[in-house]
Amino acid sequence: MATASTVIHSAANVRQPDPLRICFKEAKYEFLKSLRNPMYSVSTLLFPIMFYILFGLVMGKQMIGGIRTTVYLIPSYGTFGVMGASLFGTAAGLASERGLGWLQVKRASPMPPFAYFLAKVVMSLIFSAWTLATSLGRPRRPQSSTFFTCPCHFVRDCGCRSCSCPSLFSRLR
Repeated sequence: MATASTVIHSAANVRQPDPLRICFKEAKYEFLKSLRNPMYSVSTLLFPIMFYILFGLVMGKQMIGGIRTTVYLIPSYGTFGVMGASLFGTAAGLASERGLGWLQVKRASPMPPFAYFLAKVVMSLIFSAWTLATSLGRPRRPQSSTFFTCPCHFVRDCGCRSCSCPSLFSRLR
């Protein structure tokens, strides 16, 4: 006759979940969820570039305080992209998930409460960095010997050839 046996594990043998690993996985899946949502990802990544093309390049010859509008609008639309990624990724996502009841599901899970909010913030930071990287592009080295002296040199082509900013790095070539 066959008998069923049960194995009872003691509490010492059960592995406790690692909160850091849980936070990492939650951030990973939050990022993938946002990346797969075209309404969020496309608008967050392409709107700053689209607005720069529509307004910055059309008004390229105009000046604002001695600076060309193309140079002036790059950091402005970079800021716009960071704010959009943060507001729509964290705040609007949190409000919609609360309305759908996902916060109650998350609260019932064994996940630490801070992991959900940390994942939202990390996802917003990744999209913000991605937006800035696509908005600002790769900085060009100016042709003059005043490299690293003027903050506008980190923008694509500022047209600035003579800066009066003294710097230790002014002799770099």
